[in-house]
Amino acid sequence: MRTKMANRLIRANCVLPLACTICLVMATPSYSSPSADPELLQYRWKLSGFKGLVARLFVPGNGEGTLTTGVNGSGRLVSELRISSSSARREDFWLYGSEIDAGARRTLRSWSTQHFRGKSREKESELERDDVIDLASSIYFLRRELPEKATEANIWSGGRIYRVAVKPTGRDARLVDGQPVRTRSYSLRGVGKPLWRGRLDLVLSEDESATPLEIAIARDGMRVRLELVEPES
Repeated sequence: MRTKMANRLIRANCVLPLACTICLVMATPSYSSPSADPELLQYRWKLSGFKGLVARLFVPGNGEGTLTTGVNGSGRLVSELRISSSSARREDFWLYGSEIDAGARRTLRSWSTQHFRGKSREKESELERDDVIDLASSIYFLRRELPEKATEANIWSGGRIYRVAVKPTGRDARLVDGQPVRTRSYSLRGVGKPLWRGRLDLVLSEDESATPLEIAIARDGMRVRLELVEPES
């Protein structure tokens, strides 16, 4: 009974890879670059929200994650978020990735994989429209463009396309490894119909790297918050 209920929670409310919204194993990146090393960011995550608290009866409520961005063998930019938990079974993980055409400002391909309690699920989709990006790509483009004003975008999530509002939500400062870091924040919220019911909040360092210091993804009463453990040197 507990296993069936846990599986229902995972299938219906997986908030990560926002089409499995953010639990995990540090993974070897699925791409390599002949000219540059991939960017590897390490996070700790925590599950919250009403449904998140219920889910924690059956699945880990916190753990570790990696966000890796680099170039694959075809010269395409690839970004992958993989999460697991040291308190879970060693083989359990969730992964979400995308292949990005940075020049055309679009997502070419999106995929997700989860392995939970001995069962695996995989999905892969080609994004044919040239005016659509997925959530992983939206983080990449926000880091690169750092918009000063609110805008809108077409977001692909869970096999559907949604219109979302992208808004700067202010500047602040926080301590990272004991050092003060200036930050700027953004939010993504659904607008129009069909309405995207997810939420993405992003806190970036206010410097050239615009490193994601915090990523919070929410949907249907469940929220996953990832905080940077150690910034890249």
